[in-house]
Amino acid sequence: MINIIGTGSCLPKKSFSNTDLEKIMDTNDEWITTRTGIKTRHMLTDDETIEDLAYESAKRALEDSGKTTSDIGLVIVACFTPTHLCPNVACYIKMKLGLENAIAFDMNSACSGFIYASYIAKALLLQNPEHKNAIVVGAESLSSIINDEDRGTFVLFGDGAGAAVFSSDEGLELKDDFIKNYDDVDGSIKIKSPNKHNKLSNVPDNSVQFHMNGANVFKFATGVIDELIKKINAEQSAWFIPHQANTRIIDYATKKLGIDNEKFYINIDKYGNTSAASVIIALDEFLREGKTKKDEEIALLAFGGGLTAAAMKLKVGGKYS
Repeated sequence: MINIIGTGSCLPKKSFSNTDLEKIMDTNDEWITTRTGIKTRHMLTDDETIEDLAYESAKRALEDSGKTTSDIGLVIVACFTPTHLCPNVACYIKMKLGLENAIAFDMNSACSGFIYASYIAKALLLQNPEHKNAIVVGAESLSSIINDEDRGTFVLFGDGAGAAVFSSDEGLELKDDFIKNYDDVDGSIKIKSPNKHNKLSNVPDNSVQFHMNGANVFKFATGVIDELIKKINAEQSAWFIPHQANTRIIDYATKKLGIDNEKFYINIDKYGNTSAASVIIALDEFLREGKTKKDEEIALLAFGGGLTAAAMKLKVGGKYS
């Protein structure tokens, strides 16, 4: 069996409140909060890169796991907003951590990315025991691709990174999992170029531009949460950690499913939507609050551009119980 034995996360040092956004666009705190649940989000500054955040989150997860650099045989990073396409973020982490025995690569499934990458890591560790342990990272710098004149998307997103160490040692056991791609609808994330320099973050002039049809994505997300929970038999799970996209999506889903929304861990108010980093940042924060008990189940749920969706059920054991 494969388990999560350590987690870590890292956010940019500067956060921006809804009040800060009022100064650069036609919006206000009440409008953003009532429609999204977001109060603040973190964005990269001139002296930070998403690679730095990814490395730091991986370092913290490795320290939390008790493993050494020589124990790691695999690094997978879920990211569609790297500073450079090549070398990739995973190779940067391998170099900075000194992971001499690791193979390293990036992959992109947008907001579902961390669970997709976890799915791949689990399969590789089971099929290739020589890899021993893996670090899986979700990292995004959404501020680098968002047009700051589009308040419909700019207010939603933040930057950040989170990581987990996967091992055969006792910990959060990876139980049922599920990944799926859907036929695109008019609402999927679209990326095009170029974009003008954003006012709040370190965005190069040749950056790409992000567009999303929020209404159709909302319809997709509220419907797919039900499917994800059923696919991994998570109806009776003690906790649910969803992709932090919008509190209205989660509220709608919990009412439809008849699940107490207190079972859903939410931190979007602090960080906004951090895409591939969203679920793992939330899981790391949740675990550090010490709420879990032995043999409880935690369901991770994600959905995003592609369109993609993914879910994974964890059984609590080891130091988390």
